[in-house]
Amino acid sequence: MVGEDNQPVNEVLEIQALDDALKPLSQRVSVTRETGEFLLSLPPAAARLDHVLIQVTAPRAGGLFPQREFSVDPRPGVTAPLVLENAGAAVVVSGRVVDRAGQPVADAGVYLQGKVRGGGQFHSLTVRTRADGRFELQSLPSLPDTPLTLYAIPPSGAVSGITRQATLVPPGGLSSQEVVCPNKVIVQGALLRPEGGPAAGVKVVADPVGAVPGWPRPAQGAEVSSATDEDGVYSLRLDPGEYRFDFMPGENLPRVSRFVPVLAAETMQVEPFTLSKGRRVTGRVTLSDPQRQIPSRVAPYADIQFFRVVNVAGKPTAIRLAQTVADSAGDYTATLPTR
Repeated sequence: MVGEDNQPVNEVLEIQALDDALKPLSQRVSVTRETGEFLLSLPPAAARLDHVLIQVTAPRAGGLFPQREFSVDPRPGVTAPLVLENAGAAVVVSGRVVDRAGQPVADAGVYLQGKVRGGGQFHSLTVRTRADGRFELQSLPSLPDTPLTLYAIPPSGAVSGITRQATLVPPGGLSSQEVVCPNKVIVQGALLRPEGGPAAGVKVVADPVGAVPGWPRPAQGAEVSSATDEDGVYSLRLDPGEYRFDFMPGENLPRVSRFVPVLAAETMQVEPFTLSKGRRVTGRVTLSDPQRQIPSRVAPYADIQFFRVVNVAGKPTAIRLAQTVADSAGDYTATLPTR
């Protein structure tokens, strides 16, 4: 691993072999800093492929070393030197994040990412805006004809939503960049009771579970909740993303969920959803140790949860159906959906 001057790169580097789907074929190993040498151990099947991807990262470079991939034929066992082109010197990008009314957005996360010189993928460190909405971060220059993408992510409680902005970063840096955040998407829908008619007073929780194309995934754990009105209508303000909507009636109706992709727009209407009828499940929680021949005994106040496993984007995902707590005698009752 060498630089453009054919000398070892003066940086702590790590490499890993990947397949075309970017799945790891090896452990991540360090490059010898003094010589640029590295040694990867591949499984026999991977060593017979006509090519693998060698991913190079610099974990201690503070975000100023772009990630690179090289296509390498692993069959000879020894590769020609991999040349890391110079991506340019770090520059300063500064600006201000505001809402649609021109007011500053405080505590927003701001970062730049995209392709830079040498074919690497750059992702700057994330900085937070100050009370006046201003930020300053270090970046690498963009390619002359390929801007980087600047992302501004307001805090979860803000009315303003995530924004992205194409940004050409010249070798001299960039100042006074103004970033305007749109409002979050207003997502509205209606819930119906199993026998028909509006379902009023139902708690609705939107939990982000993934990203939609072109947008970063909403922050993990940034749940947004609302309740249906007398007409069964709910309204949520959300960033673009993939969400799990949990509908939690307060009566003898079960909790149900559905997955909803939210795309960038002013407003979005979700199709009406009919709640499920419930079936009551009762039982008792006991503790036992057959090996020690200890008699069974009740487990008071045990937490009990019921889940259903469904496929989401090809991956098995557990959806909680109900949660309850056993009483002092270990007895519990839960309401589960009939479908």
